[in-house]
Amino acid sequence: MLQFQQDFPPSIGQAVLATDTTTVYAPQRKLRLILALGTALVGVGTGAIAYVLANRLLRPLRHATNAVQEISQGNFTTRLVITGTDEIAQLGSQINQMTAQIHDLVQVQTRLAQKSQGIKNIALQLAATQQWSEILAVVVQGSYGGMKAERVVYYQFDDQSAIAVAECLAPGCQAVKNSSLSSELVAEYQAQPSLPQVEVINNLSQTNLTTAKQEYLQSLRVKSGLIAPVIIEDQLRGLLMVHQSWSSLPWMQEEIEFLTQVASQLGFAITRLELVEQQKLGEMREKSAKEAIQARALSLLIEVDDVAQGNLTRRARVTEDEIGTIADGYNSTIESLQKLVDQTKIAASEVQLNTTANDLAVKSLAQEAIAQATAIFGMLKQVKEMETSISLIAHQAHQAEEFVQQATTTIAREDQTMNLTVAEIKAVEHTVTQTATKAEKLGASSQSISQAVNLIGRFAAQTHLLALKASIEAARAGEQGKGFAVIAEEVRSLATQSAEATVEIETLVSKIQLETAEVVQAMHQGAAQIASGNELVQQTRHSLSQVNHTSSEIRKLVSSITQATQQQSATSAQVSQTMVDVAAIAEHNSQSATQVSSSIQELSAIAEKLQSQIAKFKT
Repeated sequence: MLQFQQDFPPSIGQAVLATDTTTVYAPQRKLRLILALGTALVGVGTGAIAYVLANRLLRPLRHATNAVQEISQGNFTTRLVITGTDEIAQLGSQINQMTAQIHDLVQVQTRLAQKSQGIKNIALQLAATQQWSEILAVVVQGSYGGMKAERVVYYQFDDQSAIAVAECLAPGCQAVKNSSLSSELVAEYQAQPSLPQVEVINNLSQTNLTTAKQEYLQSLRVKSGLIAPVIIEDQLRGLLMVHQSWSSLPWMQEEIEFLTQVASQLGFAITRLELVEQQKLGEMREKSAKEAIQARALSLLIEVDDVAQGNLTRRARVTEDEIGTIADGYNSTIESLQKLVDQTKIAASEVQLNTTANDLAVKSLAQEAIAQATAIFGMLKQVKEMETSISLIAHQAHQAEEFVQQATTTIAREDQTMNLTVAEIKAVEHTVTQTATKAEKLGASSQSISQAVNLIGRFAAQTHLLALKASIEAARAGEQGKGFAVIAEEVRSLATQSAEATVEIETLVSKIQLETAEVVQAMHQGAAQIASGNELVQQTRHSLSQVNHTSSEIRKLVSSITQATQQQSATSAQVSQTMVDVAAIAEHNSQSATQVSSSIQELSAIAEKLQSQIAKFKT
């Protein structure tokens, strides 16, 4: 209603609104009804058409499904009717081909199972059969029952012939039992280095066979056949043949394998039968030989019965059979026993004679062993004391080694002091030498001073003389010479003083020279003493070196003594243990000697008993 009001002018919209809506929408409702009815009719028609088409399309599929179900249940004769060339028809064709293949495969498996069961039955019957004729009957009848054939025959080969010893025939078929193969055909088979497991003849007219073989098969009107050789230890023992006269169809593989297995089982049965026959023959021979040996053994026992009673002079009869060998060995044994009895008699007598002496000797040995054990225990006590002394010596040697080590250290230290002393003495000697030299130089200087003083003294004397002369001349001059006389007097006084001083200086210089000479002499004596002391120090140093070397040797010797005492201590411990062991052995020997004495007494009794027993033997 609002839409119409928007699409038309207001006046027109008002006119429409004034019209009856039923009248306005009647065509629309009619159209809707027509469309609904048309759609329903079209749907029903389409569904019917679809049902018809689907039914027509699904019918072959249902048939195929039913056929597959029947095939799965084992009905392999089921086939689908094929119409058309569409995909369903192709599917049906594939199902028919698959069914045919499965049917053929099932038939093959059924035949194989039947053949396997037949081979199993033949093998079980052969295992339960011990007769040659029954074995051949089982083989030919089992082969005939397991194959579509007119004749199954077995030819047994000898050196130069082959005879039909067993056969199984279809009704109306020609019999060949007890007939022989031609010598040419026998020679052909025996000359072949290797034969196939089964010789297959599918069509006689199309097979390349030898003349002898063709003649043999044609004589029996054979169109196709199988020939299986029975070979035992690389030797042809027979031929198992299957003949077919009414057709020449190809032999199936399961039939060929069946005949191969039957021929193998026949070979096993022949081998087993021959082994059984050989075993029976061996048992018969063994039984007869055993009976003969038993009879001869009984005779031997009767012959040597006296030996059991002590008659060793009896001998068994020697024959060329096994019992004869035993009899010969028995005689040798009796002779050896006879010699042994004689020797035993002699030995028993000697034992009886020697046991008494041995008993006394063993008793003496026991007493000596006891005394030896006592002495060993005393020696063991001494060894213990020696071990204690050795330990004390080892301790003292260790202390001496320590003292020597200390002395060595002190000597080394004193040697260093001596070295310092020698160095100082050499320095003092050098100083004294230099001082002596300087003192000598001082003496020379004093001599020079003395000479200078003498010269001064002479100068003073001359001066005094000149002053005296001057005084005399001044006195002569009178008053004029008084001043000069005073000066001359002063000069004379100075000269006198100089002379006195010179005398004192000379005295002092003489004293200095004397003391210098004494000092020089003392210096030389000191240098000589220092040299002597240095030599003495050198000798002392050399002596200390020798003492140090000697102390080192003493230290080594003490160390060796210490090691020796330690080793001796260990050795003494071992000796002590050995002495303990020896004492135990001596005690054990004493006990053993006592036991041996008892054993000798028992041996004496046994020897007496042995003599009485041996006396029963007749030698």
